[in-house]
Amino acid sequence: MIIFIFVIQQLILKFNNKTRSNYHKLIDDIRNQILSLDAQFQRTNPYGKMYSIIGKLNTLMNIEIKIQTIWFMEYSSNKTKFITLYPLKGE
Repeated sequence: MIIFIFVIQQLILKFNNKTRSNYHKLIDDIRNQILSLDAQFQRTNPYGKMYSIIGKLNTLMNIEIKIQTIWFMEYSSNKTKFITLYPLKGE
């Protein structure tokens, strides 16, 4: 449990309210570190398909945080949209 709390604290340190103006850093990290990984199909609904990508983000303190990102491929626009990300417990 302590490790999981530490992981959450690392995400907060990197992307907290004080660094909101640096939101582009998180976007760049997702693009560079996560989007190159394989997506896993999760489910479909009337509006599109959901996928997830599990990978690691490096924090400002050079600590890798294992995360899962959720993506939605929308039928009507034929665009893939980022939904959310959350930390996973370490192995």
